[in-house]
Amino acid sequence: MKERKDRQDPEDSTDARTLQRLQREQRRTSPAAVLASGLDAFSVGDHGLRIWIAKALKNFVNALFPCVCVACGEVSKTGGFLCVDCSVRVERPRGTLCVCCSRSFAGAIEGGGFCGPCAECLRLSPAFECAVAPVRASGVVREVVHSFKYEGRVHLCGLLADWMQEGLADLRMRDPPVEVLVPVPLHRARLRERGFNQAGLVAAELGRRAGIEVCDVLERVRETGSQARLGRSQRLGNLRAAFRLRNARDARGAGGCGRIAERHVVLVDDVLTTGATLDACARALGRGRPKSVRALTVARG
Repeated sequence: MKERKDRQDPEDSTDARTLQRLQREQRRTSPAAVLASGLDAFSVGDHGLRIWIAKALKNFVNALFPCVCVACGEVSKTGGFLCVDCSVRVERPRGTLCVCCSRSFAGAIEGGGFCGPCAECLRLSPAFECAVAPVRASGVVREVVHSFKYEGRVHLCGLLADWMQEGLADLRMRDPPVEVLVPVPLHRARLRERGFNQAGLVAAELGRRAGIEVCDVLERVRETGSQARLGRSQRLGNLRAAFRLRNARDARGAGGCGRIAERHVVLVDDVLTTGATLDACARALGRGRPKSVRALTVARG
């Protein structure tokens, strides 16, 4: 019981508070969001009439202020951030996947499934046990991630968390069960520039939904610049010694939100490309003696 009390509630994390603040700021400029928020509060409870009135008013609000699909710009008849056509165009991994990095290979095993570690994983031996990505970073997904990450549209965090929940259902995530989520950090200079850590916001929302503790125990001590155009070997060299544990004592189980010792940890990031960033973070986490380190991202590049 004592250990449970010591653990930090995901909603009390810095990233959870940041997400709530940014969403409040966006609601102030969105009439539909203001009305929807009020209706959500009004419908709380078991009173049937209140729920019926709230639903009717929500339909009226959606008619006045229709949701627009973030990918194509058309009105979303579903009331969500993606229209039906764009939802169908979200790409999932196909074929056979590397059990370690989730890279897809067409036709290796009939009907799909997992193969052993691919040649790249055998050569580089990443520090994480596996990396899971439920959707592909192309088309609609790329548009959503870009809008969230670079345009500050933090209301899309819930949509990204929806996809990541699919990742939690992956066999590689279910056994052993996830105990701690650790977001990949931004360097403080990049954090000041962007205003939020996209991995931290998604981790906070995913942790809240799944009831998993979020521990922000890593820090990026060296700015590496954009890695979008670098290959894996270049990224690995660029990221050497870029991450470290915030507080080694806490990370080894002395108390507080940083307790990862002897626990099953999952790193959280937005996009998995070469795996170099996740590998560097996993090596830094290894100093805190976790039982295992896996990785979960929204999408696979």
